Amino acid sequence: MRFFFILFILLILGSCSSSRNKTKLSKECSHNNIQACFDLGLKEFEEGEKELASAYFEKGCRLGHNKSCDYFLTGNLKKSRIRDSVKYYERECRSANVYTCTVLGRIYYNLGNEDKGDLFYKRACENGDPPACAFLGHQMFKKEIPDEEMKYFERACVLETETRRERKKTPLYCLAAGNSFARHDKPTIAGKYYEMACKYSYSDDETELYKKLACSRSGFYLENPDHLTMGVGYLQSKCLSQDQKDRFKDCYDLAALYSLQKKPGMALKFFEMSLKLGNNQWKHFFDDHELKFLRSVPLFRPMVYKYYRDYRANQEKLPRSFKK
Repeated sequence: MRFFFILFILLILGSCSSSRNKTKLSKECSHNNIQACFDLGLKEFEEGEKELASAYFEKGCRLGHNKSCDYFLTGNLKKSRIRDSVKYYERECRSANVYTCTVLGRIYYNLGNEDKGDLFYKRACENGDPPACAFLGHQMFKKEIPDEEMKYFERACVLETETRRERKKTPLYCLAAGNSFARHDKPTIAGKYYEMACKYSYSDDETELYKKLACSRSGFYLENPDHLTMGVGYLQSKCLSQDQKDRFKDCYDLAALYSLQKKPGMALKFFEMSLKLGNNQWKHFFDDHELKFLRSVPLFRPMVYKYYRDYRANQEKLPRSFKK
């Protein structure tokens, strides 16, 4: 009897915990945390609430979460209904319902017709939907068309910052624009978009982390003192975190920021920590970066260049952490 009473209590506690968890996810989803919308959709689906699940997947899809789109479309577009659904979305898209153009683009991608999908994503982007522009930017990145990539990420950022929107702003689109311009060796423009991502306040922990990342990169590219300070705090916590994957990169970036702050002692400390943590990953890191960062970091350049030169010239001379 006592066993069943304890089991009953545990079931009640589990139910309360699940309810609290759903409440938290619902709040985060209302603040456009796309992972929270997706997780909440899964929970509702598992509990048999298919209509609610579909609504959360639909919202996640609208915000650009591919898995949410897949679950939403799988649940709502059975083979017998695909034709009618496509007609409905095309009619809504023509009537300037931008969101339905985005969903329609995703439908055609799911059906394997990427060319037609791109047409609807472009229509959505042209009519002011940031997730559609960001999706196209990502596609151009995969296709290695840099001018188009930068154009679409830039438009996603501008739309997000200048358009009045019902949902709260996210730093992701301007962060992606900054990354795109940085990737193609346009540091001044990259810094501009990192700064745009940095200057807004956000309401949940995940997007606040993206903001801090943008601020650290804005500090690097524009040498903004306030952003440098914020970036140092953010990167130091990541560099020193035992759970952080690939934290040697964060230590490296932290060293660069300290160099910009004219603190060569701290720069050297974290650069050496980066070497120690990186091991053979440094080979790929150098190959990928090709010292682009060092062009704007005079104090840091000689220190890293020495290691880089030795690495290229003769790996036998390098510290053990550099060897394959």
